[in-house]
Amino acid sequence: MHGTPEAARTAAQRVLNEAGDAPGHVFNLGHGFAPGAQIDCVEAVLRLITGESA
Repeated sequence: MHGTPEAARTAAQRVLNEAGDAPGHVFNLGHGFAPGAQIDCVEAVLRLITGESA
């Protein structure tokens, strides 16, 4: 969450691709956000995983 929004989306998409068609996937950071996390990166990932457009 410290790079660009595009890099964050790409990384999140990779996680979703690895999950495949598995039902009930939970997208979880597991540790929360580090201090200094870029809010635009967080928003980009949330839009991707919820299916919202930018």
